[in-house]
Amino acid sequence: MKVKLSYLWIPFFITILSSVSIAGLGSKTFENYDQLNTTLISHLSGGACEAVALIGDTILMGSGNSLMALFVNADSTVQIINSTPVQGQVRDLIVNDDYVYVLSEGTESEGWYSVVSLIDLSSIATDFTVIGSIKFQGIVEDYAYFNNHICLFCSDFAEFNIVNIENPALPYIAKVLTMDFMQENQWPWGPVQFDFKDSLLYYVGVDIAVMSVSDQLEFEIIGRCGDIIEPPTGMVIDDSYMYLSQIPGFSIYDISAPESISLVAQVENVNSFDYRSLSVENDNLYLLSEMLICIYDISNPQIPELIADYQPDDALTDIAVYDNRMYITQYSKGLLILDHEAQTTINPIYNFQSFGFLKDLFVTYNKL
Repeated sequence: MKVKLSYLWIPFFITILSSVSIAGLGSKTFENYDQLNTTLISHLSGGACEAVALIGDTILMGSGNSLMALFVNADSTVQIINSTPVQGQVRDLIVNDDYVYVLSEGTESEGWYSVVSLIDLSSIATDFTVIGSIKFQGIVEDYAYFNNHICLFCSDFAEFNIVNIENPALPYIAKVLTMDFMQENQWPWGPVQFDFKDSLLYYVGVDIAVMSVSDQLEFEIIGRCGDIIEPPTGMVIDDSYMYLSQIPGFSIYDISAPESISLVAQVENVNSFDYRSLSVENDNLYLLSEMLICIYDISNPQIPELIADYQPDDALTDIAVYDNRMYITQYSKGLLILDHEAQTTINPIYNFQSFGFLKDLFVTYNKL
């Protein structure tokens, strides 16, 4: 999810006193100014949900300034496994091996800031905490993982930053490519989306550049394509194709020959909503706009065919897909699970309501 939404963010601490189960949340003891001992039993954060990712039957979801780990039961109900706070509002997630890299953002006296936090997933039910983070002034427009590094583009300063994460507890900026460097080397400009495949970087702005990446993190453009009509809002790369969501529709590119990639299909949006993110599974392309999910059959990439759509009652922000099920974050109503086994119909299965914004408190049995 790369499009910024305005939100009211109120972080809070709350003990769950309901049938929702929480496993493995470590207790922390602190003292207030009156020296009254208080134990934090559990932590959840209220606020907008803007990011979702899957690890098998486990869902990772950003909720306000928290990353929540959820388990999907056989009956499609959802159970909270754990939760950990990060600095700022969670906007995007990358899962790689045993780690999740959380992109969050917020404001302070100096203006907007972005933070990339590293969280170990190997002990997700117990020690689920941020082990390292790195902060940037301004907005991170897109980021990707490559060979023990996180690469990110800061749009405020038009800088391409490369962060070394070989030691996840101590990430550091290994290299910064400035706007002058990128202009001199003819990198695309404008709204940016990028990702890596093998040792190649696919970098999309007003056009597409394919770059070879050396072990020393040197970049050399080996191919270009200028058929970008509208700025990209999301991208997915598989073995032979690159899929771009754009404000008025989507595009599909053949990347089987990286030196000469070519546009094979461009589809305009048939409704008034702007596409924000996308996902690809098997022969289906899932496109998410703020108020609509569309599924296209891309078994023939040159002729995508719309096979189903669904309009919810809340703004959609991000999507992950696995085994004919869509896991979608909604801005104020949490996680929505949809099924499309019938291919032409989309059926709501479950809606996990996020905890929203703090509105009231009560005390019972010495718990707040």
